[in-house]
Amino acid sequence: LTDMLIVTTSHIKNNLDKIFFSHNLKVCQAMILRFVSHHKSVNQNAIARSLHLKKSTISEHIDNLVELGYIYKETSTNDKREKLIKISEEGEKINKIIETEFDEYNHKIKDKLGKDNYDFLVKTLESFIESEKTNMCNCLGKEEK
Repeated sequence: LTDMLIVTTSHIKNNLDKIFFSHNLKVCQAMILRFVSHHKSVNQNAIARSLHLKKSTISEHIDNLVELGYIYKETSTNDKREKLIKISEEGEKINKIIETEFDEYNHKIKDKLGKDNYDFLVKTLESFIESEKTNMCNCLGKEEK
């Protein structure tokens, strides 16, 4: 099982890295971009909480995404000390491209496995992720709860 997991995760990681690299993104940056796209206007603490990432990790990636022009910061009208993170037009374009590429990759996997095996894989991975949540968070530099 361990050998199969290593080969499989390596293959998946290589495919996802190609998608991210082609858009000058790291995994965490893509996660943040996707989150901001879905929420339209959000503060840094909400991003950190929702993605279970350290605020320092989030801050660095947000700065990089701002430099890339994918997101921007805007002062909150409710609290002048708070900066809201919003997705730019370019960020929306990139996010849609990435989501399309994810969908295509998922369809390839589903076509290779068939619907029943694909559904079983998804349920199994969800169970595995839930059972390993603390360990996975620690490996990704995430905060523990």
